[in-house]
Parts: sequence; structure tokens; C-alpha cells
Amino acid sequence: MTILSRSQFDPTHIAWIVPYIAMVVGTALYYAGNQLRSEQSDFAQHSQEVSLMVVFVFSEIDEDGGQRFTPVFETVTSDGQTIRYRSKVSTFPALHQVGDVVPGRYAPETGELKSYDTMETSSEVGWSFTILGGFFAIGGMYLAVRRYLQDKQVP
Repeated sequence: MTILSRSQFDPTHIAWIVPYIAMVVGTALYYAGNQLRSEQSDFAQHSQEVSLMVVFVFSEIDEDGGQRFTPVFETVTSDGQTIRYRSKVSTFPALHQVGDVVPGRYAPETGELKSYDTMETSSEVGWSFTILGGFFAIGGMYLAVRRYLQDKQVP
């Protein structure tokens, strides 16, 4: 095996892999976005409309030093049971304040509570991943085909 020094290194030796990395990353992002959107759609179909009270809002500092807010929702079911649930969606700025009464949905099978605002935020993130993934995958395919055609023309 020959080890190339920095002066002998030719970036075109590894450039062939870039389109394939873009396709793999793009496909993964596309899949993740579709999965997130599908989960939101399934939740909406298998849940019931309720009125949610925001009983607490967690304020956290993430690894990058940015602040994010996570609401805790509460509702009372038709049989009088109080359900409390910490949202899986954290945002900045906060979507809700303590004491807000907001429309949302409740899934009895899982005990999940989601406001329409948090559902919309999740859906937007899903669409962003899907679109970004599509661009990466199509861009990677374009680069791979272009390189293939260029290599085919060189004697």
C-alpha cells in the first residue's frame, strides 16, 4: 500500500464518493421527514379533539447555548380522568405560556396530548427534512451521472 504525501494527494481520488454520500444522506433525510409527517397524520386520525391547558413550560439550554421551551399539557377526559403529558416538541420562542387553554388532540391508546401548534411545528420539520433530503438525493444522482458520462468520454 502506497501512502501519499500531502504534495502528492489528488482530491479527485476521493471525489468519486461525494455523490454517493449525498444520495445516502438525502435518502435518510427524506425518509426521516416522511416518517415524521406520517406519525403526525396517524396521530391526527387516531386521536380525539380536546381542549388542553398548559400547566408548565420547561425552559432548557441546549448544547449550543440556545434556549428551548417544552410545554406540559393537561386535559380532563370524558370519564373525569386528568391526563398530563410533556410534549415531545421543543421550540424557541415558546409556543404556549402557562395558563393558556389551547385546542389539541388526545390519543387514549398512548396517553399523548398535542396542541395543534406543536403538531404543525412537527409537520413543518418533517416537510423541511423531506425537501432537503430530496435535494441531496437528486443532487447526488445528478453528480454521479455527470461523472459517469464524463468518465465514459475520456479514452
